[in-house]
Amino acid sequence: MPKNAQGGTLFGKVDSEAWKHGLATVGGLVHHTGIGGLSLGGGFGHLTSKHGLTIDNMMGATIVTADGEIRELSANKNEDLFWAIRGCGINFGVVYEFIFKAHEQKEVFAGLLLFPVEKLDSLVEAFNLWLKVRGVDENASFLFNRFPPENKPTIGVLLFLIDPSEQVFREKFSLIYKCGEPIIEKVERMSYPELNMLVSQTNDYGDRKAMLNAQINCLTISRIRIVYDSYVKFTNENPETSQIV
Repeated sequence: MPKNAQGGTLFGKVDSEAWKHGLATVGGLVHHTGIGGLSLGGGFGHLTSKHGLTIDNMMGATIVTADGEIRELSANKNEDLFWAIRGCGINFGVVYEFIFKAHEQKEVFAGLLLFPVEKLDSLVEAFNLWLKVRGVDENASFLFNRFPPENKPTIGVLLFLIDPSEQVFREKFSLIYKCGEPIIEKVERMSYPELNMLVSQTNDYGDRKAMLNAQINCLTISRIRIVYDSYVKFTNENPETSQIV
């Protein structure tokens, strides 16, 4: 089912309007991200494993090109330009309307677990085992942050399952739970728009943060430790960045 959105729209608005009809499209991980930049650059989110990138779900667009012409783009109209904007769109004009493919979407079970850094090795091992058996309806994000008020470094695990059952959720992520009791566990049944707001508080307006993605098949403890050590060193030297993830 197609879903139209104007170029200046935020994905939170797209989420909430689609949810009224039991639908969702692939957006970003932060609900106040603008649809233009994310969509034209690729776009990944919680639904990417099941439905692909945001550009894979773009059915059409309307663009003003450098010659001042308004052009409608789709798989059957101005096909070359439609192909080009999906990944390099900012180079070809100003897109002021998008048409996205919307998918049927039910409530999800999701949330955040915080573990002490002593669990790093066991969590990396658990992630690698989970990657071998994961399905398209589940996703997990591995992140580092500092937990207030002491701002001690911790390991965050953001879990998401396209199923509203807590029992199924705990079965799917049993490998993560076997690593030990988390410092904090905040998981619950929620709507898809609520899911896309979970990490928004760490990405406030005006922070000029970029989120990039890379596909890897296996986490190595040595490489993860390099990332962790770099994170700790940077946040120690720059206390004002202590809340970055």
